[in-house]
Amino acid sequence: MRDLGAESNWVAISGDLRITKSPHEREAWRRSKLTAFFLKKGWMNQGPWLQASHLMRWFPDIMAQAAKVAPGAAFLVPFRYNGKFEQPRLT
Repeated sequence: MRDLGAESNWVAISGDLRITKSPHEREAWRRSKLTAFFLKKGWMNQGPWLQASHLMRWFPDIMAQAAKVAPGAAFLVPFRYNGKFEQPRLT
């Protein structure tokens, strides 16, 4: 994460929400200043082709949102497309 964060214009998309909950993983991510989009519950129990098709539907919104925010921002991506991201609880 640190190496990608040192480069510009990288966005992380992850299905691992533990990053937002584990203090040491959250700190590593925050230090990287990577903008992150975390896939909410519902993504991981779908087949890879269905995941890919839903991710492609979300992709323009992810890129537009990433362009609007400061590096290090985080969002949750629902499985069902509604055009709205949520904010993760970073506790």
